[in-house]
Amino acid sequence: TNSKLVHDHTPAIAKRLGAPASDNAAFISAVFEQILTRPPSRAELAECEAFLKQQTTAVPKDGEARARESLVRALLNQNDFVTIR
Repeated sequence: TNSKLVHDHTPAIAKRLGAPASDNAAFISAVFEQILTRPPSRAELAECEAFLKQQTTAVPKDGEARARESLVRALLNQNDFVTIR
């Protein structure tokens, strides 16, 4: 989670996959496809949308960008990404 590599690359990934600000569902789907190579389930999509909304309001300055970076960082540390099967 605190890896310099993850923190260094997270903003670029979030920016590259960023959809228009109002379309969090498209952003979430793109991030899941890119990082986990699968679409999010309905439950995951709902949870991620709630997370982005909460994080955006919690951080007034650049809240949306930082929230999206946090989501990318979480998925990079998700077991399906980290574990080789």
